[in-house]
Amino acid sequence: MKQCKALFKKEIQTHWSILLTPVWFTGGVYVTTLIGLIIGWLKGSSLDWAVSVKHIPKGMEGLIMYSSVYSISLLLGVVATITAIILADSLINGGFKRKCEILHLSQPVTLSRILGIKYLLMVPGTFLIFSLMALINAFVMSCLQIWFLSGHFYFGFVAWVQSILETGFSMMFLSSLFWFFAALYRQKSFFKGVLTILGIQAVISILNYTAGLDIPSLLGYIGRLATIRFELNGSSNPQALESVFYLITQKWQMLWSWETLLKVVYSIALFVGGFHLYRRRQVS
Repeated sequence: MKQCKALFKKEIQTHWSILLTPVWFTGGVYVTTLIGLIIGWLKGSSLDWAVSVKHIPKGMEGLIMYSSVYSISLLLGVVATITAIILADSLINGGFKRKCEILHLSQPVTLSRILGIKYLLMVPGTFLIFSLMALINAFVMSCLQIWFLSGHFYFGFVAWVQSILETGFSMMFLSSLFWFFAALYRQKSFFKGVLTILGIQAVISILNYTAGLDIPSLLGYIGRLATIRFELNGSSNPQALESVFYLITQKWQMLWSWETLLKVVYSIALFVGGFHLYRRRQVS
């Protein structure tokens, strides 16, 4: 237990500036917004948006709160995903780049424990910080909309829960994919990983065209697993899309799906694959 605590502390001290990227981003947005409001107030301009929201149709408050909180959380989720991808290379290849890989691996700790702590910092660590920042944003936005539009905190809270879960699964898959590439390539793992995917996709496209095969697109499949799905089944009842409860129900059904399970399975497989690749490395 003491070993895990020491390893975790060492990784946080080494990578804290990258890990806190969602915090820097959120703080920057709030500071910029505050500066803009102060400048606008000093210039004597009124808050036109606060007046215009009064004309929103009755009954749309919940839908507006849900949609706005969800959208902002997804934007922050993109920042968190990029953070996790950057962490993948920094955690795996940071020791090699700083010429201290041998020193770190000479510790009386098993390799599985060392890499396990790194992975925990990359995925659950980034997810925890992202969730906290998204919660703060959800609370602030919900309070503002309740003040100007009325409504209920429930819709903001559900939007926060669904957005962090959906983003979290995609973030876990993408960061695990680049964790694998970081273990495979010591230098420029992100660009080499992207080139590897594009190279495989080019081979698939050539084979499909020349041999008349029907091999599914690897790039398209990865993109499908990595992105957030917005499509909702409202064709049979278009008016249902106006109901926030309908959107919430549809989103729960999309979250607990076979595709979500595949993201988890692939993430575990990529972590294990990266572990075996790193273990076979010639340490330098």
